Amino acid sequence: MVGPRRTRGRRSSGGSAGGMPRVKYAPVREKLDIKEADLEKDTIKVAVPTKDGKTVVRTFSLVRHPSPYAKTESGAAASEPSKPASEPPPKATRQPIWTTEVVGDSVIVKSPYHPSLPEEFKKINGRWDPSRNVWVIPARYKDKVESVLTERLGANDEERVDMRIKTDGLDLEHTTSFRIGQYSISRPSRDWSVRKSDNIAIIEGGFPQSGGSMKHPRLEPLPGTVLEIRGVPKSIAEKTKAKYGDNVEIVK
Repeated sequence: MVGPRRTRGRRSSGGSAGGMPRVKYAPVREKLDIKEADLEKDTIKVAVPTKDGKTVVRTFSLVRHPSPYAKTESGAAASEPSKPASEPPPKATRQPIWTTEVVGDSVIVKSPYHPSLPEEFKKINGRWDPSRNVWVIPARYKDKVESVLTERLGANDEERVDMRIKTDGLDLEHTTSFRIGQYSISRPSRDWSVRKSDNIAIIEGGFPQSGGSMKHPRLEPLPGTVLEIRGVPKSIAEKTKAKYGDNVEIVK
């Protein structure tokens, strides 16, 4: 838009296709005797009439604003100014499955629950600290601790894969829970629906609302039930495949 900074005329909110003032400026230009050629200059002098009938000559500086409707040399409408390319978002950092930290003469262990870990850690004089939800184990057993964690839960730095498991033939009708590494699906009580880790999806079939007895709740999956487990450490997936054979498919 092109126009004087100071004017007693009505302000406009936009420009014309060539970057010049809109038509509504025409009466103002005529009243102030502003020529089209003057609008190409950096400053102009304008005779401005006052209320008492006199004329005062004022100098105005012109400020030019590009119009979004201006056309390019080819006649096409100019596009919006290109925005600087944004940097790609940083890759999500994979969270470790478990951690060990030596503090003094102890190693502090944080890990997901696995039913075999308490027994293994107690063998090497480990104790559970409920205030911090960690295991405290003599530091001299750090290598042993990390070996057990890797075997049961997988290594922190290994590849993760997805897997599908067909429950038919796995005898889950007579068990309370089914576990793959840190992920599990279970029925805590006969009349409770199954509880599962967030990484487990039931993509076919399902589980009844209740299963087993009050004393012995059971999963009892429906025929044709298929589970998908995402983000499983590759070593854990391969052990599961070796154990259950054709019931397990590693899909990624």
